[in-house]
Amino acid sequence: MDNQPSPSKQDRALLRKAHRGTKTLTKRVHYLIAGQRKKKTSKILLSLAFIIPLLSNSIIFEVSYMETEDTKGTYSEEEILNEGYIIDHGDGTYTFHIGDQSMPLDSPHIPGFEEIQIYKEGDGF
Repeated sequence: MDNQPSPSKQDRALLRKAHRGTKTLTKRVHYLIAGQRKKKTSKILLSLAFIIPLLSNSIIFEVSYMETEDTKGTYSEEEILNEGYIIDHGDGTYTFHIGDQSMPLDSPHIPGFEEIQIYKEGDGF
């Protein structure tokens, strides 16, 4: 008998794993030597793969406006321009009016709302 120790269970498992790896490697080498087989992808699949990203970027969904609890009682920009007006009190104070509501203003020149009518107090207001 030889004086060499017998391989442990771990060593035997590693040897089996290495042997399986060489079989896989051998198969791969033979496949490469035999020549590559060209796989043909369906023209329909290729055209779908090209068209779907284009179509998905061409459709844009926009949210629809729905009145919610947060927007109840607010006025749109059009309503402010058409129905709102500013009263100049003559002493450097101004009041903005719309419907039955009013609010004091520091200046009658509100950016974006230059079209709002300004009336002087005493001109029937």
